[in-house]
Amino acid sequence: MDKIGADFFNCVDMIRDRTGATPAPVQMPIGAESEFEGIVDLVEMKEWVWNSEDLGASWTVQDIRADLADKAAEMRAELVELAVEQDDDAMEAFLEGDEPDVATLRRLIRMGTLNMSFVPVLCGSAFKNKGVQPL
Repeated sequence: MDKIGADFFNCVDMIRDRTGATPAPVQMPIGAESEFEGIVDLVEMKEWVWNSEDLGASWTVQDIRADLADKAAEMRAELVELAVEQDDDAMEAFLEGDEPDVATLRRLIRMGTLNMSFVPVLCGSAFKNKGVQPL
């Protein structure tokens, strides 16, 4: 995400267009290029923000800031819709208005990945050591 021209959302579209796979972003970047500062965890709905002075050695996990909340909620809704398709009970509960908890959502993402129903998409910067810790 720290490279010039980095565009997470374009990469997600390219996964779909070039490979025919169904991308399932489980993270959303906060910033890009030199402004890349962290990620939004769409499973736990928390922000991970790295300290820029120590090359990713320290970070804080906090609530999602207001200007990212709507986009994060939209992306999480798409992730949940893809994930609940993996399990009839989860789908039924979702259709009745019950959102899956974090553990259930992780289980469903794992099922979808193993079934090759979708491809989880994460973001980060190996050079600046940001985004790799949640893995």
